[in-house]
Amino acid sequence: MSEIFLPPVEQLINVDLFTALQESDVGQFGPDYTNLERYKQAGEYALEAQMYAQMAEDYGNQTVQKVQQIIENAGDAGTLLTLSLPTGASKVGTENGKTVQDYLDSTNRRVLKTAFSLTEQSLNTLNYISLGLPVGSYVQTLDNDSTYEVLDEMSTEFDILGTSGLKLNIIPKKGVWDIRAWPVAGDGVTNDTILIQKAIDKILKVGGGTLRFSGNKVYLYDQLEISRGKTPNNNFEMNFIIEGDGSARLKHTGVTGSGSNASIWVHGNLGSGSTSAVYVKNFTLRDLLITGNVAVATKGVLLQRTTFIKMERVTITDFGNNGLHLLDSYDSTFVAVEVMASGIPTGALTGNYGLLLSGSYDQSNANHFFGCRVEMCPLILAITSGCRHNYFHNCKFEQGRPNPSTSNPVYIKEATEVAFQGCQFVQNADSNVRYMVITPDLFPYWVTYGTEKLIQFSDCSFVCGRDYTAYWLDINYSSFNNCEFSSCPGEITS
Repeated sequence: MSEIFLPPVEQLINVDLFTALQESDVGQFGPDYTNLERYKQAGEYALEAQMYAQMAEDYGNQTVQKVQQIIENAGDAGTLLTLSLPTGASKVGTENGKTVQDYLDSTNRRVLKTAFSLTEQSLNTLNYISLGLPVGSYVQTLDNDSTYEVLDEMSTEFDILGTSGLKLNIIPKKGVWDIRAWPVAGDGVTNDTILIQKAIDKILKVGGGTLRFSGNKVYLYDQLEISRGKTPNNNFEMNFIIEGDGSARLKHTGVTGSGSNASIWVHGNLGSGSTSAVYVKNFTLRDLLITGNVAVATKGVLLQRTTFIKMERVTITDFGNNGLHLLDSYDSTFVAVEVMASGIPTGALTGNYGLLLSGSYDQSNANHFFGCRVEMCPLILAITSGCRHNYFHNCKFEQGRPNPSTSNPVYIKEATEVAFQGCQFVQNADSNVRYMVITPDLFPYWVTYGTEKLIQFSDCSFVCGRDYTAYWLDINYSSFNNCEFSSCPGEITS
């Protein structure tokens, strides 16, 4: 193959690829013109690129013109729209003398931008007259960038109802609802339960979506119920996400509703039937801090008859009952979940575990925990009722507070095929109660079907830094592979 000579770009500019070739071109195309087709193809690509560049420039100019037209229609850029509430005003006015009507887009009747802030106070005064908006118009706020549709006064379904009779619907952004679109206070003092529950019910009713808690606020609530019965047609698929932005906090009052003593209760149908008939799937909770009142014996989060649950970067702290309880829940994933200072109410001598896996209708099976922590709980972890195939990867279980009860901080009974890999078990409080007990009890169902009971520990460490007057570990049907044990006044039995 002959060598291809590519001349500088400035020489190519003067080459005519589509008419008669000149003698001066021979050096560029080769003495036998073997590179001619390559140059022709390059020229065609260049012409096509030039065409697309021109189209892009045209579209860019059109966009600039449209934006300029919007600004001109709205008046001065500094006075796009300021929604205020002058006493007795029939229409809300602006600094340049225009009314809200003047700012409605003629195509979709959307108000471009407003300083409208939806609060409990504004709901007491806003009405159709003071807004000056026709039904079907949209109001978009500046404070949290939420958008509302103005509904007819006779509408029977609406998201927000003011005492003045104003009815609004919240318009999500790509399936995401911001909790601030409802007039929640988020001040850690005002009880926002009703509005938060309305937001949850709304999203479940429309078939799913995301509810976001944001704004560095503290949302006070009693009990939040997320159930299959609130979905359209009692769906098996929930497709619902509750998420924070890293700054928001949910604060429980200590008050719970009927049916459960949990602050957040996620559940399927509580009757009998097949898995697809009674369970609910696909719920995610992430990036939130959930705090309770450790003096009150309420649970933090209860997952009951659920599957395909995801919890990511969630901290549950200061609950006087289980911080996190899986009851008949399976095939779920927990990543970087922290359960702190929960389980036993202040001053009580008995209580519950920070993390509990149990069964009643069925069992809690095939759940995976990655990088989770259960700390500062007198009673740390319990797995009971025949729960099986639960796996813990690089988790930490530390008893950092004294245990006033006679229960064992880590307790596994009737569970089978549970594995701990790369986990750390720490005892940092004096006690005369065994730290870990794995009983020889076998769940009747597994006895019938011959399932082997085995609890596995691989690459785990056991650290005991306090005095004991009883055995530290009392274990049965367990195996240890490459584990490390610190010295302890107690003993290990098996």
